[in-house]
Amino acid sequence: MEYIKGIETDAIIEEGYEIEPTCIRANVSADKMLQIIYHFLEMNGEENYDFALNVSLEHYHLSGMYKAMLQAMFEHMEEVLVNDGMSTFSITAANGDILTKDVYNEMHVTSAKIVKRYKKIFEKEQIKRNNDLIFLKDQNLPITSKRYVMEDGTDIYAVVGALKMLGMK
Repeated sequence: MEYIKGIETDAIIEEGYEIEPTCIRANVSADKMLQIIYHFLEMNGEENYDFALNVSLEHYHLSGMYKAMLQAMFEHMEEVLVNDGMSTFSITAANGDILTKDVYNEMHVTSAKIVKRYKKIFEKEQIKRNNDLIFLKDQNLPITSKRYVMEDGTDIYAVVGALKMLGMK
């Protein structure tokens, strides 16, 4: 399993997902996160998505996005959004279902209706169900989170700046 580049730890986790009543929690390899996002978008129509980005203590929000806009955004900003150890983000569909990229390599899908329908977005990437899954944040081992900076200097704050031009507040 490939860890995001914005963390340092000696802990070892396995890829997998577990199903709770209204949530699927998963350990996802960094190289599979973009496909998980695309699968979630495919299941939820073309329009009216909200995107929320949390950077340390700052919260940003962009409403009314189309699927194509989100896909284009992730194609250009995936490396930073996936690998930054100081930020999390979520995508909320028009039906209220939410995909979250949480800290470390953890992703969640939350649904008030039928959360089990989302297990296929993980299975399409050969991520298997594991009811004994252990998450990095649940271990008592040191984990260092850090800001991820690309070779060209692009970091999460450059992403915030670009998204503000699209209307993110």
